[in-house]
Amino acid sequence: MEEDKKIMASEMVTYVFASANQQDMLKDTAPTGGRLWQVVPCTCASLICIPFGLMLGWPSPTYPYLVNNSTSPIPITMDQSAMIAGFLMLGNTLSTPLSATDSMGPKYGVLVGLAATASGWFVMWQAKSIYYLLGSRLLVGLGHGFGMGQVKLYICGICSEDLQPIFLKIINFYALAGVIAIYSFGPFLHFRETSMICLILSVALVFFMAFLPATPKELIKAKKFSDARRLISYIKPHLNVTNEVNMLKESLSKVSERNGIMKLIRNKKLRGNFVIFFIISIFQQFTGAPATVVYTQILFERSHVPYAPYFSIGYVCLFFLSNIIGIFLIPKYNKKIVLLFSSTGISIALAMKICVIYFQVNEVYWPYTSVVVMYLFILIHTVGLGNVPFTLIHYLFPKEYSLSLTQLFIMINSMCALIITKIFQVLITQCYFHVTFCMFLGFSLLCFMFVFIFLPNKTEYMK
Repeated sequence: MEEDKKIMASEMVTYVFASANQQDMLKDTAPTGGRLWQVVPCTCASLICIPFGLMLGWPSPTYPYLVNNSTSPIPITMDQSAMIAGFLMLGNTLSTPLSATDSMGPKYGVLVGLAATASGWFVMWQAKSIYYLLGSRLLVGLGHGFGMGQVKLYICGICSEDLQPIFLKIINFYALAGVIAIYSFGPFLHFRETSMICLILSVALVFFMAFLPATPKELIKAKKFSDARRLISYIKPHLNVTNEVNMLKESLSKVSERNGIMKLIRNKKLRGNFVIFFIISIFQQFTGAPATVVYTQILFERSHVPYAPYFSIGYVCLFFLSNIIGIFLIPKYNKKIVLLFSSTGISIALAMKICVIYFQVNEVYWPYTSVVVMYLFILIHTVGLGNVPFTLIHYLFPKEYSLSLTQLFIMINSMCALIITKIFQVLITQCYFHVTFCMFLGFSLLCFMFVFIFLPNKTEYMK
């Protein structure tokens, strides 16, 4: 209590003798030290996405070793491969609705999510049958779906408002970094060695996350007011600490009202926007990108591409770079125009891929034709159709629906990825190789027509 009184007294002295101009300068400029105290914890918390990215990219380098291989430690069939891939997205879907809860605090929520992810990699390391593989991917999906929401809460609790959008945008790049990593070393290591490396990284992150600071709101909720004041003075030194503490106390006493999907559907105008958003989100997945990422190496091997593992690494690296362009550069352009150009480019790339397969261009003329066409496909898809649907949340709907729609979007994406991966696997094993790309082409053409007819050029909610 004595310490609190001294702090309050010193603040009163400061604000009595500071002029109005000086106070405005303090509020407008965040010292470098304060920025650093925001950047470091949020960057570290975002690392939770890397183990998920490792599991997300795990099928491509691992399936050629496990599927229909007499030397496989866990023999699986091609039919089972899609189910194994889908369990990751199933877990992600099931835990996403719980990810916005702050009952335990964001820091401990991140730890719980990461502990589940580490448990999943432990099960993978000890795998003896397909059931271990299913359980492993389900655990990692559950951990990530819950932990991702907690990381976002942590970022909002630590960062100032101008930094929050930046960290929330780049959070997915950590998962993509994990995908690139496992594409890089997965094809050249034994199944157990790959799992052990991922397990060690996940466990190390659990211990590392334990040392992260709690958010000021967590500390105030735990009645640790002195610690909360000290943390605020570090991360936001330009603010009035007493006012900030009082605001956080007030926010804890308020019951937050959340606008859910059912309320949105009862609004006639928003209901139409919701249908547009839902259908375009389905097109995003059913035009083929998720399935090609899961089966990249197998696709290149089926196309008789030399050095398939190395070109698979290039494929996912291009996927990473395309996401950077799609997230940071494309949103400033008209969304309808971007989607029309993207679906047109995707259709052209898929038509080229069909011709390459049907006329055996790889075998007869140049063995790297498929590589060029698939690289073109993933670039055009990711830059446009792969990223724009998420930004439709802020384009078609008022801000108060953002949280519910974001969670729904993640669930739609996860379940559609599960479904299209299974359809893709069935078609490439039961039909001619080019048939599956004909299906993707059909969805791409439908997407073009749907966007052209129904997506408005401008909305009153544009931000």
